[in-house]
Amino acid sequence: MSTPFFGRTSVHLDRTGFKPPHLFSKTHARGRVWLKTAALLPLIFVSAAAQGWPACQAISAAVCGALLAEAFCGLLFHKIPAYHDGETIFYGLFCSLILPLTLPLWVFFAASFISAAWGRELFGGFGQALFFPPSAGLLVLFLGLPSLVQAFDFKQARALAAVLSMEENPLLLAFYPASPALEDVSLAAIALGVLILLGSALVRWEWPIIFIALYAGMRLWLAQESALFLLSGGLWLALFWGFSQTSALPLTPAGRRAYAVLAALLAGLCPLRDEALRVLAGQACASFLAPWLEALLGPRPSSQQENS
Repeated sequence: MSTPFFGRTSVHLDRTGFKPPHLFSKTHARGRVWLKTAALLPLIFVSAAAQGWPACQAISAAVCGALLAEAFCGLLFHKIPAYHDGETIFYGLFCSLILPLTLPLWVFFAASFISAAWGRELFGGFGQALFFPPSAGLLVLFLGLPSLVQAFDFKQARALAAVLSMEENPLLLAFYPASPALEDVSLAAIALGVLILLGSALVRWEWPIIFIALYAGMRLWLAQESALFLLSGGLWLALFWGFSQTSALPLTPAGRRAYAVLAALLAGLCPLRDEALRVLAGQACASFLAPWLEALLGPRPSSQQENS
């Protein structure tokens, strides 16, 4: 068993008093991670077909960054890299979908490297991240490199222009390769991935419904914005795949509903303009407050529940 960076035997035991339920699921925990990765594959294939070689380069750079991060942390913490669990590959693929294709390849590499090294390995490795790890890589790069702000703004403007140019034929919104980001290439592919997540019970439908209802309400009625932001592929990617990070959520149903409410409020108040980054920032902040949400709303498990 690997020793976490903070010297704790289990992050989950410190946070909630017992291990998360996905470790006892009928589906093996690693199998659930590969299901999350499989849910991204429709968008990966469509993106590679629509964007061509630049998309393939970006995806390869991001996956290589995540794999090298795990190898580096294996040497640093004297443990054997566990590539077979699929988490590092998943984080690399996810980062490649969120970043604008106009950025140089080293940004894709760095985002996935930070996601896997800081967001995952420093907290103990597989299944012990205290927040959705890609939030770390993407937000650190965005906030640390001012030049990325222009790239994300350009991505948002191009995606909006693509939507507006096709409003006469709404069916074309399911596939519009005009956006310079892989996340917005195909809303139909994202919808297929969402169905895989919901059908595999990796995400409960009520969490994203609570989130999007509050988030959209804040944007539409309080800020008086256009509803076109709901067509952002990045919003739906960050929302559903972020909620699939079980270790970042409270364990009880009431705690997870409260988490969805808090994440939506924080995302709605976030000053970032990119939809995916707003959602990821809201989820990350809510994840750090998950233990307190659990303590306030969820009864502590009995010793009989711990041993079941």
